[in-house]
Amino acid sequence: MNQSSALQSIAASWATPGFSLIVCDPEQSSLFWYQFRLRQGSSTNGAATHKIMNLPANAGDFAQWSGELSQSFLGNSQVYWGVLPAPTTKTQKVRQLVITFLKNYTGPHAIWLVAHEDQVSDFGTCRRTVVASQMSMQEIGACARFLGFERSAKVVAACSLSGAKATVPLDAAVSLLWHAEYVPMRSPQETTDFLERLLPEELSLTQLADLFFKKEWPQFLDVWQVRAPAYGDMFWVSFWAEQLWRAYWVCWYMKRGQQTRARSMGYRLPASFMQSGWQQCDLATLRAQYERVAFFDTSLKQGSFLSTHELVTGFIA
Repeated sequence: MNQSSALQSIAASWATPGFSLIVCDPEQSSLFWYQFRLRQGSSTNGAATHKIMNLPANAGDFAQWSGELSQSFLGNSQVYWGVLPAPTTKTQKVRQLVITFLKNYTGPHAIWLVAHEDQVSDFGTCRRTVVASQMSMQEIGACARFLGFERSAKVVAACSLSGAKATVPLDAAVSLLWHAEYVPMRSPQETTDFLERLLPEELSLTQLADLFFKKEWPQFLDVWQVRAPAYGDMFWVSFWAEQLWRAYWVCWYMKRGQQTRARSMGYRLPASFMQSGWQQCDLATLRAQYERVAFFDTSLKQGSFLSTHELVTGFIA
């Protein structure tokens, strides 16, 4: 189930009595789920919105907590929303009581609990929906419309941000959409520059590396012209040296069928490179490009007036 389908499924069963588990990293998605819950309230005219569910702090509070969830007032059901905290030695006993209660819960209320994938094994086969904690920038327009950010969807499309293939945490995506809802659009380029500053820096760098390894040079140079002034020469020396070094060894291991070792070297490389891009790379070319970075580094330290622009255009040549 893709991300859009998963969210539609949650929305469709929002007020269904019983317990439902959402498998998603709470640390990367709390802002997203806040906006999601607001949208549920507006789409149902306030009916069956939600209440924040505070889990019992100790075994003594468990009876009252479970009792409240097991009954309703005049037959009116509620939607409860909570987050499963990380386990600790002190909370292990009450945690087990909570998990046992929830995985056997059938109503009268609807209970939604967000938990990290490492925490869900104890819940057995209860109803669950997996929602990725990261969102592709290509999906952000659909996300904007789903959450009610109609203007933001148009702004993001006009700024070409939705064309990026990198991913961002759900919270970063929502932060971007909040700002895009009000940012002026007199100058699309100025708007793009402003919104890009709200994204995690890794997104721009990953996009840059992605275009580099794909040899999409016109787009690469456009991104490079924007990103290059933001960092000093030594940063770019370190960045390109690491990218090329890791890419070389990923290719080396992949060509020998050692996928596990290749994946261990693929940290910080674009996802597309790990999937299939490595097949288009030549070991000799990667080695020559790495040596060019080393030469550039030595030249800088010896007082050369070479620029990073010359380094990068040398890659293309």
